[in-house]
Amino acid sequence: MIISRSGREYAHFSYTADTDPTGLVATVGLGGVWYAATFTVLAPSPPLQPYWTGVVTLLVAGPDATANPTGTAVLVLGANRAAIRFPDVPEIVVREAGVIVVVD
Repeated sequence: MIISRSGREYAHFSYTADTDPTGLVATVGLGGVWYAATFTVLAPSPPLQPYWTGVVTLLVAGPDATANPTGTAVLVLGANRAAIRFPDVPEIVVREAGVIVVVD
């Protein structure tokens, strides 16, 4: 994903989990900070597939964006590596989720 230094938009990260994440908290890590995020379960596990898929969503902004809502991840110029996790599960698994690039 690419945003401008004054831009703001929602970043979407896909996930696959072997535990039903319904009711759990999702977080996105950017620049060493973990942000609370929302998530949607897209495909609950049918009996023959022991996993759940979905999307984690977080509002991100460039360093020059103004009037950011509370909880917005303000990023630095350049590449910002993202990771997602569900800290409520007994074994916290951190998954690399992609890169958000902030450009001039």
